Amino acid sequence: MSSSILLILLARWYYRPAAMFATIMLLARMRWETSMRLRVQEIAKEKGFTMGRLRRTSGVSHNTIRMIYRDPYRPVQSTTLDKLAAALGVDVSELVESSEDTE
Repeated sequence: MSSSILLILLARWYYRPAAMFATIMLLARMRWETSMRLRVQEIAKEKGFTMGRLRRTSGVSHNTIRMIYRDPYRPVQSTTLDKLAAALGVDVSELVESSEDTE
């Protein structure tokens, strides 16, 4: 697991929400776009979820899910990842793949 993912998870578990959000946005500006990829579409397909079912189950807006499907490298809020992971029945760390994991 990459250090960026660990930082995100540590922030999520130990800091106040405002500090967590600031940490995630800092990481997003530093590296997200080039090294982190969301696997939401792949996992949803494996589990038989359509975009509509994922929207209804997670409470995440259709537009947000569509943007994640179209651009899996875009940064998202940790609350969105939490909702998607809960709906898909997986841990948040399974939704995020770093380029280090794929090499």
